[in-house]
Amino acid sequence: MASQTHVLSLLRKEVQQILADKSVLVVAFILPILLVLLYGTGLRLDVKPVSVALVSPHMEDVVSKEIAFAFSGSPYLNLYQVNNALDAQELMRTHEIDAYVLLPNNLAQSIYHREIQVMIVLNGSNSVLATQARSFIESVLSSSVSLEGLNRQVSYLNFAPAINVMAAQESSAVLTMDDNSTTSASIGASTSTSTMQALAASPSMAFSSAQDTSTASATNITTAAISASTGAAYSTNSATVGSSMGSTSSASLSALSAGTSATASSSISSSAAAYKPISITTRNWFNEANESTWYLMAGQLISAITLMSAFMSSIVIAREFERGTLIGLKATNVTAGEILISKFLAYYGLSLLGSSCAILFALIFYELPFRGSALLFILTIMVYLYAIVMLALCLSVGTQNQFLSTQYAIIVSFLPSILLSGAVFDLRSIPAAISYIAYMLPPTYAVNSAKICLLSGGSTDILLRNLLILAGFALLLHVLCYRLLKRHFKRASLKPPLPPVT
Repeated sequence: MASQTHVLSLLRKEVQQILADKSVLVVAFILPILLVLLYGTGLRLDVKPVSVALVSPHMEDVVSKEIAFAFSGSPYLNLYQVNNALDAQELMRTHEIDAYVLLPNNLAQSIYHREIQVMIVLNGSNSVLATQARSFIESVLSSSVSLEGLNRQVSYLNFAPAINVMAAQESSAVLTMDDNSTTSASIGASTSTSTMQALAASPSMAFSSAQDTSTASATNITTAAISASTGAAYSTNSATVGSSMGSTSSASLSALSAGTSATASSSISSSAAAYKPISITTRNWFNEANESTWYLMAGQLISAITLMSAFMSSIVIAREFERGTLIGLKATNVTAGEILISKFLAYYGLSLLGSSCAILFALIFYELPFRGSALLFILTIMVYLYAIVMLALCLSVGTQNQFLSTQYAIIVSFLPSILLSGAVFDLRSIPAAISYIAYMLPPTYAVNSAKICLLSGGSTDILLRNLLILAGFALLLHVLCYRLLKRHFKRASLKPPLPPVT
């Protein structure tokens, strides 16, 4: 049973030693803040703007201009405009651009003839940059450019002048007939006018119905010519017969015009039914700004406090062995458990204070969100630091050397907290055997809980499960450290102290 008097006396000695050694305070308070500042400023996965070249042989094209405007207006892209793929490839070889977009020839004229394919060529030497460049380019092409509106504009600009020319030819052909075909001319003019109104009302379908429109116009012109010749022949013989034939030809023309208009209308309707644009809306949950700092800092906070607490606690008991003061402590009739409690309380409290400063600095300086349970987050940090301090004390007792204990503390605690915890790299992307090792280490569960509490919130069952696992690690390391210290404490008198350093 530990004596309270012994524990308080040993704890007072540790506090005085900490205050006398200013380097411990630097490690406790300055080091984690510097790590947070370094991670938050230097460790970023956001690469913007990405240099992109737009390759289009016909940049005066309406669609090409609209795509170029969309690219130049994006803050994530730095646009270069070239006329051929060879120039873009040369820019890629000299690393002036990270990707280039190859637009097909005659984009506006071909947009209804066939499926348009846009080629994106990426610099694969940096996979992270290539992935982000592709995401930015696809986002601009899919959301910033309204293809449906462009189709209407392109079809209207390209085919309205052609329709006007055909209408003028049709009117001139009809008006050259004699007086007996006046009815046919008026009907033909009204038909062409109705056709023009229908096409003007649906300019987006003008391209798909251009062939039907030209066929209908040619049919109207041919019918009007036949009506004119027939009316002229009958007018020389008899006015009555001429008028009857004129009415007959007018009826035929009306029927033919009605059929042609119906055909054009059905073609427009079928084209409108076939064109079903898909609208894609993307929403980024838990990281609306899409900042990699939020994602990385949630895990790097655990790495910073791990290095601080492990490095600081790993030299505590090893220093006693090196200086030979452990034999003097044994002469005072204290036990190994009392020594362990005093060492743990002093450096555990210091680790809590340093971790609190680092976490508050990250939340304020980088404006990190906090959406989870504050109580569970505090309990997770407390239990995790308990396990890390006990791990460092185990290394200190096992090595009995300050230099070796600090090196082992970095290898065993700090590096796994970065590489094998999911703080930077997803554990699903590593081999299965390595992932099993990752789940046998405390930082994995602390990083998972930190990301939930800072970014997403909720998931109380996962937080409680991680908290229980960390408590199991802390209890196991506490028992292991006590057994090691008890065994070496009994053998402390057998090992002579090291000579003083001169």
